[in-house]
Amino acid sequence: GEEVCVSLAVFPTFWVRLQRLAEEKQTRIDVGGPAGMSFAGEIVSVFPKGGYELSEERGFQALRRQLADEGFVEALHSESLPLVKRLFDDFSALRETKRALEATLNDKTANESRMQRQMHPLQKELGRMVRENNQLHLELITRGEEFHAYQQKDTLKFKALEGKLSDSAFVIAQQAQHIRELERQLDE
Repeated sequence: GEEVCVSLAVFPTFWVRLQRLAEEKQTRIDVGGPAGMSFAGEIVSVFPKGGYELSEERGFQALRRQLADEGFVEALHSESLPLVKRLFDDFSALRETKRALEATLNDKTANESRMQRQMHPLQKELGRMVRENNQLHLELITRGEEFHAYQQKDTLKFKALEGKLSDSAFVIAQQAQHIRELERQLDE
């Protein structure tokens, strides 16, 4: 069996010849096409008589219509029906998967946009807090350096006062000893 796709408007005498050929080869002729297709684009399928069961013929015609609806109007031979059916099923499944993935991608894109809009105020607040933290850190370092400088000054003052105190204590001790010596001399 073979199948041909012809424009009956272009070949008006072809139909008559096709019918004669079908009678000679003992085949039957089906004419069909997708809904809304003009007569010029009808699909002519030639089947061997008794070569198909009725359900297989219906399956072939249904597949043929589905293919035509998708824009595949090329010739389809009956021997390639199982392969074409599997390929078309895979094509349909892939198309559905593509639609699902596109929907998921659109959802994720919308979700990403929403998250970015929500993050914008948070990023501004984070920037403000980082600047404030840096300012406070600088102030803390400055005050620490000032405290260290005052502490060093105070340590130096304290050491100087300690030195004066020990000098004064030494002078007082010397004077006290000198007074005792003078008192001893007076007593003698």
